[in-house]
Amino acid sequence: MKICLVTMFFQQDENCTGLSAYYFNLYRGLKRAGHSTYVVTLEHGSYTSEIDNIIPIRMKRKSLLQQNYGSSALGGIWRMLARFHFAWMAFRKVRALDRSVGLDAVEAPELFGPGFFLALFMRQRLITRLHAPSYIGDRYNRRYKLQLVGSLVSLPERIQSVRSRGLSTASRNLADTIIKDWRIARERIPIIPNPVQIEWIRGLAASQEREIQGPYLLYFGRLERLKGIEILSGALREILHQRPDLKMVFVGKDCGYRKPIFAEHPSHRDKLVFFEVMEKQRLFGLVKHSELIVLPSLSENMSNAGLEAMALAKVVVGTYGTAFEEIIRDGNNGFLVTPGDSTALAAKVLECLKRKDLDQIGRNAYDTVLQFDVAVVTAQTVDFYQRALSGV
Repeated sequence: MKICLVTMFFQQDENCTGLSAYYFNLYRGLKRAGHSTYVVTLEHGSYTSEIDNIIPIRMKRKSLLQQNYGSSALGGIWRMLARFHFAWMAFRKVRALDRSVGLDAVEAPELFGPGFFLALFMRQRLITRLHAPSYIGDRYNRRYKLQLVGSLVSLPERIQSVRSRGLSTASRNLADTIIKDWRIARERIPIIPNPVQIEWIRGLAASQEREIQGPYLLYFGRLERLKGIEILSGALREILHQRPDLKMVFVGKDCGYRKPIFAEHPSHRDKLVFFEVMEKQRLFGLVKHSELIVLPSLSENMSNAGLEAMALAKVVVGTYGTAFEEIIRDGNNGFLVTPGDSTALAAKVLECLKRKDLDQIGRNAYDTVLQFDVAVVTAQTVDFYQRALSGV
């Protein structure tokens, strides 16, 4: 097949690491399966020589992304207009590519509506991958005082999704939310998991020496309310009190929480370690040498961070009522706690650290993630493209 992926975020992007990882993994899976694959994305300087058929869109990233964590209605409307600009430019790039090579399928995420104009003018070949509509993040991160603003900003996402030839998502959790909020028929949203490059992850991690001395917990992802960062900070009071030998390591874009976390733990400042988004090799080394991966999300589609950790046979502490329940069985291949409860999170982490069977639980986690290997999921994705585009 000749497939074009349209995404603002590709390979590794501090603004949306999960979505960029998804498209990087899918791209490599499609290429290895022999499909002609193209990527229309923002111009970026991090592409490697193995990535070809990149079609860059030259835009000022600042105009497109700087409003992500602004709270004003004006900022929300401005970023919506900037994303309309990206969507229009993406449509023009895809249309020109289609005229040149004759595309079979175009996939775009719903997030920020990059396929909005494709849905209007090339809908018969458009597949929309549901990741996490912006209104969900806006709601949890309390971005706007007026909920109407968030709904307006996410309207292009909804229009793109409704008009697409095919839809898919990685979890029942998000599918249920979309079915309820956007009134899309359940049969229109099949569940296809996120692909994981298991051997690539393990290969990168294998060569990494220990960077942080002593035992530590690890969180990686954006430092934002949606991901439960406030809950994690609250849990650290009891965790670090009972285990003063531990460090807490954070890796990810700071959305205004680093200073408050330091302020909340004045007597344990030396136990808190923060890194910005880092190259995957170094990140996987930190995962490899950690005691536990703590990901207390308030809402989640399918956590790429969780899947990457499980690929390294690490134990993940996730949350009930999110998509973590679809990959983790509490006490068997990881652990789950009630979201939003810092006391329960602290108790669960401390309980885990006392267990003697964490290595076995980590092996169970690895066995679980094998079903999400990139080759397996890529085959499922291509089969879905063919069925969706043929109307089956």
